[in-house]
Amino acid sequence: MSIIRPENKQVVNPETGRLNLEWDAYFSRFEKILDYIGASQGDILYRGANNWQALGSGIANQRLITKGASANPVYGGGVITIASGSLPSAASFDITNIPNHYLHLNLFISNISHNSGADQRPVVRASTDNGSTFNTGSYRNSSVNTYNSTVFTSPSTDSMISDIVTRASSSSWNISLDIFNYHGGSYPMYIMGMDVSGVAFYSMIGHFFNSSAINALRITFSSGSIDSGTYALFGFL
Repeated sequence: MSIIRPENKQVVNPETGRLNLEWDAYFSRFEKILDYIGASQGDILYRGANNWQALGSGIANQRLITKGASANPVYGGGVITIASGSLPSAASFDITNIPNHYLHLNLFISNISHNSGADQRPVVRASTDNGSTFNTGSYRNSSVNTYNSTVFTSPSTDSMISDIVTRASSSSWNISLDIFNYHGGSYPMYIMGMDVSGVAFYSMIGHFFNSSAINALRITFSSGSIDSGTYALFGFL
């Protein structure tokens, strides 16, 4: 057994405390071999089918998954909270700097309400320039009332949420919105489930007809301001 002193990488005999020159030279050669396989911080050494290999450091917060005998380990899986908190009493709330490396996103909005004197609906809009502007004209949605199976084909163009559910300020909404293919290169698809004050229930599927990467989302209402609520944006690895 040997002990490595990090400050100079020399090997010390744990019994005598003296420098072991033979092992120190051996370690230096061994270290060069390892660096040849993988020399980046965070690399993991593993035995492949025919030789030793290095698994790159992967993406922050990814999970290391072992696949059993006769298989190599991989990274994947996991759910990361990108942003969360209470919604402010304001006209809108923006989530910016959304990373591009997740498989898909989930935006969960809980008990959101508005302060307008007229019936309003919640609105979620996407940005492809990190919040400088938010798209108000590229959404196409189809919805169903899951309580009575009424189908609505909504040509809504201003939000990822269909314009069929307007309610008074005494109402509150719970919304779960999954966004797929948000990385750019194809039109993102989204799926939503929503309940209004626990008495109306809706499901929806739609597409965002913009092939640029989504990197920000805005939560707002069709008019008036947000009164209360909470939000959480999750990324799936």
